[in-house]
This record gives sequence, structure tokens and C-alpha cells, in this order.
Amino acid sequence: MIGSPFKRTWGIKMEYRYLIVDDEVLIRRGIRNRIDSIKSLSLVCVGEASNGEKAKEIIADKKPDIIITDMKMAKVDGVELLNYLEKNAPDSAVIVASGYTDFAYVSKALEKRVIGYLLKPFSAAEIEEQLKKAVQSIEQRKSLQELKRRVVSFEEKFEQFKLLEIMMEPWSGDVERELADKNYVMDYFHLLISISTNDGASCKGEMSDAFERYSGCRIEQSIQ
Repeated sequence: MIGSPFKRTWGIKMEYRYLIVDDEVLIRRGIRNRIDSIKSLSLVCVGEASNGEKAKEIIADKKPDIIITDMKMAKVDGVELLNYLEKNAPDSAVIVASGYTDFAYVSKALEKRVIGYLLKPFSAAEIEEQLKKAVQSIEQRKSLQELKRRVVSFEEKFEQFKLLEIMMEPWSGDVERELADKNYVMDYFHLLISISTNDGASCKGEMSDAFERYSGCRIEQSIQ
């Protein structure tokens, strides 16, 4: 039975790492103090950056789960940073905290699908709400990735069982065409046919070797 990808360890808070990007040190401290006052989430600051260029270095090194960034900064501004994050840190949840209501900034943030756009000054309750949305987004993405991994694993196992089922059938042109349609390497199956028509007991090892070359595992493992 396949376990649920949504399994949780109850009673233990997941820890999420965040980065603050703003060109004003007092604002960075204010944001950090507000976040430190939040008790509903387990959040750890992995760094502060005064511009997008410095933020890139921290992101590459620390790989934060959440990035809180201003939009108007020197060197690399928020717009350029969002473009960078889209390509290099797509799994990070981004919250824009800006003092600008300029439509160009807001529309760019929406285009990049940021979690939220906070207008400075904002309260601890406002940033807590956005951080909860960020955490929810992260957990949903993780659950989806785990579900996809399990589906791929299940499909691979099913393919191996299907392969064994075909191998046990009497060989015919229809079976060969079915295998060819699935892009199987026919040389391996011709070898299996020649082996299986001989003494099965003495050729069992060779048959399993041929199956392993195709599927990556022994026949004995697949039928357990």
C-alpha cells in the first residue's frame, strides 16, 4: 500500500528559513523584529541583504524558503531580483514589501506570482498573514512533488510487472509488435526467448541477467 504524501509529524513545527532584502538597515531590523514576534510559525532568518546583488549570494548559499524583498534598490533592484528568482530559486516563496504603489512594480510582482505585496509601513499581523500564505504554498508544493515521485515509482513498478507478464506469454508476432510499440530493446527479448526454450533450471541466471540489463533489477526482486 502506498503511504500518503501528506503525512505529518504532529506536535512538531516545521522550521522555515527566510531572507530580508532591503536597502535600509532600520527597515530590515523592523521587519525582523515583527517576524520574531510571530509565535504561530517557526521562522529563522538566514541573512539580510541591502540589494539584489548581495541577495543572490545569500540565496545561492543558504537557499531560503521565503524571501521578503523591497522593489526599489541600488545595483540590482526588486524587478531584476524577481527575474533571477524565477529562474534560479523557483521553489522559494516571495513576499514583496515596498513603499511604492507604482503600477509597474505591482504588476511585475503579480506577473511573477509572488505570495503577497505589502505596503510599508505594515503591522506584524499583516506580515504574519503573508508568511502563513508562503508556508502553505511551500507545503503544497512539497506534497505535490512527493505525490509525483510516488506516481513515477508506481508506474515504473507497474511497467516491470507488465514486462514479466508479457515474457510469460507464448511468443508471437503480436507480442513482439506490442513490445516494439513500447520502444523496448528487442535484442534482450530475443535473448530471453532463446534462453527460455532451453533448460529453464540451468538458464535461470542468464535470463535474470538479461532482464536486469533492461529493467535495472533482477527478476527475483520484481516478483517478490
